[in-house]
Amino acid sequence: MFDRFRKAREFAEQHEKAFADAQARGEPSLARQALAVAINPANGTVWNGGRLVAPCALLIELVSEGRLGVSGTGTKARVEIIDPSPLGDEDLDEALVTIGTGIESTKVTSLLGVLPQTKAVLQRMVLAGQLAEDERKRLGLFTVRRYFPTPLSRRDELAGRVRAALTSDSPPDQRTIMLVGSLVGVHPRVCVGRGEVNEAYRRLPEVRALLGEGERAIVSAAREAQAKANSS
Repeated sequence: MFDRFRKAREFAEQHEKAFADAQARGEPSLARQALAVAINPANGTVWNGGRLVAPCALLIELVSEGRLGVSGTGTKARVEIIDPSPLGDEDLDEALVTIGTGIESTKVTSLLGVLPQTKAVLQRMVLAGQLAEDERKRLGLFTVRRYFPTPLSRRDELAGRVRAALTSDSPPDQRTIMLVGSLVGVHPRVCVGRGEVNEAYRRLPEVRALLGEGERAIVSAAREAQAKANSS
C-alpha cells in the first residue's frame, strides 16, 4: 500500500505542471457524446441507467489516443499508461490521473468502477450547457433527475451516425465505431426505429469488430462487468 502511495505521489509531482498547463480541447469527450446518445429525449433518462457508458468510453478514448496500452481481454483485461500527456479534457485527464497514480488496480473491470462515472459526467454536461436538468420529487420522498439534450450536445447528429452505422452497409468512421462500442448496456432503440431493431442487433457485433484490438478488449471487459451486474 505504501508503495502505491509513493508511486501516486511521484506521478503527481512529475506531471502536475503538464496537466495544469494543458490547453482545453475543443471536441467533447467520447463519454459525453455517448451519454448524449444514450439519453432517451422523450423521458430524459439514460437507457438502463447506462452505468458503464462513461467509464467505458473514457478507456476506449484513452486507448485510441495512445495514452493506454491494453493486455488480455474480458475479465483479464488490464491497462498501462504508455503516454502520460494530458489531453486537455477534464473527463479524460481525470481518468488518466486516476490510472497513472496506480492507487487503483489496473484491471479494466476494477477501473470501470472508479473512473469518472455516468452520474458525474451527466452533471458536468449540465454545467457545460450540454444538458438541461429537470429535478422533481416523487411521492414527496424520492428525487428524480431527468436530462434533456440541448443543441450543444449535438445529440441528433450523434444518434443519426449511430443509427446509420447499425442499419446501413456504409462503413462508419472511426469516431462512430468508438461511439457504438461505448454504448454498453444501452438498447439500440434509443437510436433506431422499432422496425430496425433486428437489423441493429445483427450489425452491432460487426461494428464492434471494427474497433482496434485494445478498444475491443475494453468493450469485452465492460460487457462482462455488465453481464455480472445484471445477473446479481
